[in-house]
Amino acid sequence: MYNFRTLTFLTFIMLVFSACSPDESSASDNPGYVVSLSEVKKENALNDDLQLLGTIGNVIMLTDTKWILMDNSPGVYLFEDYVMAMSFGEPGKGPCEFEEISAIDATDDQVFVMDATQTKIITYDMKSGECVGEINQKDLQGAYYLFKEENKPSFITANTSYMMMTPDSTKLVHRIFENENSEPLDLSFQEIDAAKSMVTLRSNLMDFQQHANKLYFYLPLTDDLHVLNLENDAIHAFPLQIDVKKKELENAGGEVNRILEIIRGDFDFMTKILVHDEWIAIQVNRQSAKEDEDSNPFLQFYTHDGNFIAEIPIDHKVLGVQENSLIFLKESSDPNSKFTHFVEYRDVIME
Repeated sequence: MYNFRTLTFLTFIMLVFSACSPDESSASDNPGYVVSLSEVKKENALNDDLQLLGTIGNVIMLTDTKWILMDNSPGVYLFEDYVMAMSFGEPGKGPCEFEEISAIDATDDQVFVMDATQTKIITYDMKSGECVGEINQKDLQGAYYLFKEENKPSFITANTSYMMMTPDSTKLVHRIFENENSEPLDLSFQEIDAAKSMVTLRSNLMDFQQHANKLYFYLPLTDDLHVLNLENDAIHAFPLQIDVKKKELENAGGEVNRILEIIRGDFDFMTKILVHDEWIAIQVNRQSAKEDEDSNPFLQFYTHDGNFIAEIPIDHKVLGVQENSLIFLKESSDPNSKFTHFVEYRDVIME
């Protein structure tokens, strides 16, 4: 039986695991597009006057110049014209306080903060920053995705906490109502048998992206990008060019040393989904097992039909997509720099 230290280490290692390599057979699926990125169009510094930002986890872009941003302080902030204008809530265990920020979402009027540890969603007023209220629901445990449904008193959440030997019938996606009721949606463990080799796996790096009344999301240890139709709750998926080593993990069973050997090697893990009218982009970080080699991020582009188009190396983390531009996050390592975070814009060119 595994001891607690071994299980904790395994959990940490698996946090950043989801291996990937392009499949040579995908060439026949390539629709014939050529994809490239323009040179940097413009660059702006994020002026964090209210508080020094930590590592940025997610950004919700309400308009071109109005963003809701979460960091690992933990904290949630409103940025207008690249300047921090307001913060929402504060850490704690009391009403309207969060121990950790698992995910965020926002509308024009409200900001929603999910704390999976305390199994609650807190609502703040966009204009005043004051807490409007919170809902508690046990199905939020382990949830690391949050999406507020438009014109409905409900949220879509996804659970990425996998317990050893959890039955295949466990539902991963729920609709949580403002009256604190919930209902599961039809996505379960049946495709992720390799998860039985883990104690827990949590990742707040993956996210939902809404486009044309559909919700796109990726779950660790799956080979597919899942698409939820918000009109009829139907879920379908198309395969990505990602090798998650599912078979290798299944063959390893409960042999911890073998599992660690598999996941300590070179691997890729997905960190972001970006959806545009003409393409879907998946950000992947290629992690090397060699200590002297840095992680190598790149973007994989797909059609909305799921056909692989191209893979493009990138230098920085992608925050989001604005019209036909990708927004990249740069961090300054210069101790004399007034700002620590910069954003740059580059167009996606399809020919």
